[in-house]
Amino acid sequence: MLNFYRWSLFWGLFLSLVLIFPQNPVLADICRSQDGHHWCLDAVKRSAKYPWEYRASLRIDGVLQADSILYNCRDWVKIGTDGYANPFEVNGLGKKLCRALKF
Repeated sequence: MLNFYRWSLFWGLFLSLVLIFPQNPVLADICRSQDGHHWCLDAVKRSAKYPWEYRASLRIDGVLQADSILYNCRDWVKIGTDGYANPFEVNGLGKKLCRALKF
């Protein structure tokens, strides 16, 4: 009887935590329309070594962009495939991504 009580308490607590807390804010679709184009984040991966860095791939007007871009939310720069760091635009994707991920 005591064993059953412990297991039901454990599963009740586990299910309540799963239902109360959101699964993953990164999985939510982030889509915007800007300058006549509709873009969505297709995939976002956080760096394990540098938790302020995110690698994101975009879908612009339904077409997946070939290259993923590294967004550095600590220094507010994006690093493209050429290796150069460019600051975030005023209302660009970098700032929106870092704010959406609450960094």
